[in-house]
Amino acid sequence: MPWNRETCSPNTRVHVLNFVSEWLTGDASHEKPVLWLHGLAGSGKSTIAATVAQNMRNLHRLGAYFCFDRGIPERKAADLITTLVYKLAKSNNNINAKICSVVEQNPDIESMSLEYQFSTLLSATSLNVVDWYGGPLVIVIDALDECGSEEDRRLLMKALPRGLSELPPFIRVIIVSRPEADIQRVLQTHPSVFPYAMDIDSGDNRSDIVIYLRHRFSEIAPSSGDGSTWPGPENIESLARQAAGLFIWATTACKYIATYEPETRLRELLGHATANTTSTPFDRLDTLYEIALKSSCNWADNSLARDCCNLFGLILCARVPLSCPAIDTLLDIRTARILSSSGLGCVLRWSETEPVRTLHPTFREYLSSPIRCGGQRWFIDLQEHNRRVAIRCLDLLGAKLKVNIGELSLNQRDWEPLLPEALTYACRHWINHIAMIVTPEPNIMERIQVFAETHLLHWIEAMAFLKENAVTIRLLGILLKWLKVC
Repeated sequence: MPWNRETCSPNTRVHVLNFVSEWLTGDASHEKPVLWLHGLAGSGKSTIAATVAQNMRNLHRLGAYFCFDRGIPERKAADLITTLVYKLAKSNNNINAKICSVVEQNPDIESMSLEYQFSTLLSATSLNVVDWYGGPLVIVIDALDECGSEEDRRLLMKALPRGLSELPPFIRVIIVSRPEADIQRVLQTHPSVFPYAMDIDSGDNRSDIVIYLRHRFSEIAPSSGDGSTWPGPENIESLARQAAGLFIWATTACKYIATYEPETRLRELLGHATANTTSTPFDRLDTLYEIALKSSCNWADNSLARDCCNLFGLILCARVPLSCPAIDTLLDIRTARILSSSGLGCVLRWSETEPVRTLHPTFREYLSSPIRCGGQRWFIDLQEHNRRVAIRCLDLLGAKLKVNIGELSLNQRDWEPLLPEALTYACRHWINHIAMIVTPEPNIMERIQVFAETHLLHWIEAMAFLKENAVTIRLLGILLKWLKVC
């Protein structure tokens, strides 16, 4: 699974997973070959999607699994069809042969519209000669609501109606998303789509959260010598009520409790149970995030608070997730030290091999909302932090760019396009961060001018070394448009 996505804990979400299995094997999927699984943020949709994908892979029935992520450029709407088709081709030799034939006849198909890609690569017409026996191949598309910019979504929503109507008979598609208005308009009444709403208030959902909490607490603290289990059924029930149907609340609470002094933190959360009886599920989630952040960092320490905010700001603004060393270079802080000495593991995830990311999109949304943060020090003004990151990128480029940064020789034909991660990021994205600034300050305009006069050609050469020539042209167009407006 991408980014080590978690699957459902044992004996949880059984009712949903059974429904998916029945839909795949029953007549309903022949009449409606697309299942739209939708629910509120934090209701556990992505975990179910990952579990279904893993189950299908174990049965050798997974055609493709694609998870949208705003923080990863390779997972945008424009790449959906080509990525799905590539994975389908890898899953079956017959499909591979047919798709190779189609691509040979359409060598520029990657640059074509999504509608054309869908009908040419992933339709009953294009794959009509494929001999197929046995159960259907399953395509799982997760987090459709995270598919990119407003324009990306508009183009994808335009392509989906016809594409979903023309699927090959051996393909089943499972789409997972929040019930956003534009997605709902396309999928709710589509003749090929079976909508399935996840009800966070159902008894099954609440029972699943209780089971999940028991499972997680058994990992946090083993059973006592007298056979009793900590923290006891009453406390489990109290936490489940606070979760109010949101699995992300239960997940975050368990991570928070496990991070430091579990008994103390458990009592802290239980103490909020009475005060939260009339609040909404998302109010409770915001309260949990506030509790976790207050305990994870000494916000009275101005230096530490500043570094934590800058770290959050870069994580939220970064065009791709970055490792701790790359963040250190860009921000001039000790990221690993901050993360290891704090309790931020309940809201962030990272490792030596994995970049730093938010645990869930709801935490990203919380941090960047002045209303939900309530004026707390950790509020992230995306405009301000994009400006800050843009300046840090320009500073890094100014310090590191030079003639022939790749140290290539005239007779060298092949090379690995490798520069340090932070420098590569600055090269590829400094203009993207500048373009997010609505009201530029004079100092950033001066920095851009100095950079253009001193290092513009060095930057173009570095981008060529990274084999990003086409991107360079597009970025210069973005910069020129921004300069004219601002």
